[in-house]
Amino acid sequence: MSKSKKPLDQAYLRALQALTKLMESTKTPYAAIGGLAVTLIAKPRFTEDIDAVVWLERKVWADMLEQARLYDFEPRAEHALKFAAQTNMLLLKHEPTEVEIDVSCGALPFEWEMIERAQVINLPNIRVRVATPEDLIITKGVALREQDIADIRTIIDVNKTLDRRRIMYWLAQFAEVLEKPEIHDTVKQMLDRPMKKKSLIKRKPR
Repeated sequence: MSKSKKPLDQAYLRALQALTKLMESTKTPYAAIGGLAVTLIAKPRFTEDIDAVVWLERKVWADMLEQARLYDFEPRAEHALKFAAQTNMLLLKHEPTEVEIDVSCGALPFEWEMIERAQVINLPNIRVRVATPEDLIITKGVALREQDIADIRTIIDVNKTLDRRRIMYWLAQFAEVLEKPEIHDTVKQMLDRPMKKKSLIKRKPR
């Protein structure tokens, strides 16, 4: 188990730089998601790994693992390709920094759209493609864990001009397929809640 790291510390940046170089060298379409994406588009928070969605045909998964070794990544699963076939996940670890990388191999129309729509964020010596605030809300709305709900609130508070129609459309699709109406309803309630207003009453100096 890797030690908990704050996004953008030196170890994290080294792992992220290696990952972006891997994606660029293999010309793999991708988008960063998870805690890293929340940090870059909303507000910094602690996370232990780097999450990304890629568009990668199954027939080249083995080649990707071989290329990953050139950038100091090793599989975390004992039978990496078998695990990937069952879960659509390539689990990697950046050996020099011990930062873990969860690579989701996209297969859904929404995932392709998310990758296509990803925005480029420039960090020192790194150009990383990151999911848009809307698409990050959608991914977290589908998962809807406690941390996901907190992240959605943060993204909503920081991004004032969200494409609500896109968010509600895709969450409705996932809610129907998964038979989980709360996926749509919970996020709708968060989008509907009044924005917090700063108090206009000035305190008297003591």
